[in-house]
Amino acid sequence: MAIGLATYVASLPRLPKQKFRDAPTGVGKSANLDLRKSLLGLAILLIPSTLFWAAYEQQGNTIALWIEQSTDRRLDLLFWHGEVPVTWFQAINPLMIFAFTPPLIACWSRSARFGREPSTIGKMSLGCILLALAYLAMAAAAWSGAPSSASWLWLLLYFAMLTIAELHFSPIGISLVSNMASNESRSTVMGIWLTTTFLGNIAAGWIGSFWSALPNASFFLLIAALGVVAACSIHLARPILRTLLRAE
Repeated sequence: MAIGLATYVASLPRLPKQKFRDAPTGVGKSANLDLRKSLLGLAILLIPSTLFWAAYEQQGNTIALWIEQSTDRRLDLLFWHGEVPVTWFQAINPLMIFAFTPPLIACWSRSARFGREPSTIGKMSLGCILLALAYLAMAAAAWSGAPSSASWLWLLLYFAMLTIAELHFSPIGISLVSNMASNESRSTVMGIWLTTTFLGNIAAGWIGSFWSALPNASFFLLIAALGVVAACSIHLARPILRTLLRAE
């Protein structure tokens, strides 16, 4: 973060100068109308986005418990053998974000040249489906064997699908919100959008309390259901969102 801040400060003299002009007459009414449409669109996306983050954030909650209690973490390499610490698994998702982002963007760009790139709303809906598949993989892991013996490869599959789901949902949602609001309301609308992450984290903690009351497979199916509900909500609201958010 310090390096990023230093780079930004050092590059400030090279940025183009910002030109401020008085808003033309009547722009206030237009901005208010855009703000109302944006807020209505956000209200529709509030529940599916909260559900997405409630499921996604289980990786640092119940998934960590699964890794500790139910995963065979032994690894035998030619130069090293031992048990992988639980905390190391939390690095898989960030590493996969770096690894998967360039090829995914290249895939979207190639699809766009042929007119087959998924729409903005379609990407977000697909992200929720992939999220559900990630937890279906974990349910399969829970069914695969005796306690404490599930292969760590199940977690590799889980994190891969979870990462691709995040790349379809999080940056796409931020881009959508940034573009749909006028200059006068962009900060307000973006703040409201980020509130869904806050609500999702609260919901993640509450849902995680069921971990000790449900069988592992049933718990993962419950989380997968959250992704399915989120995807269906976005898909059903697609015609309205197209109108309100000017998104396809």
